Amino acid sequence: GLRYSFDIKAAGATHEVGVDAKTGAVLENSIDGAHPD
Repeated sequence: GLRYSFDIKAAGATHEVGVDAKTGAVLENSIDGAHPD
């Protein structure tokens, strides 16, 4: 399905958050490493 993806910088870390476009459920919430894709 469709999904929204956000990179959020806070407190020196970048969080990658994925949200299901239909249900609004959070599918992913992880901290990107030093060498993100």
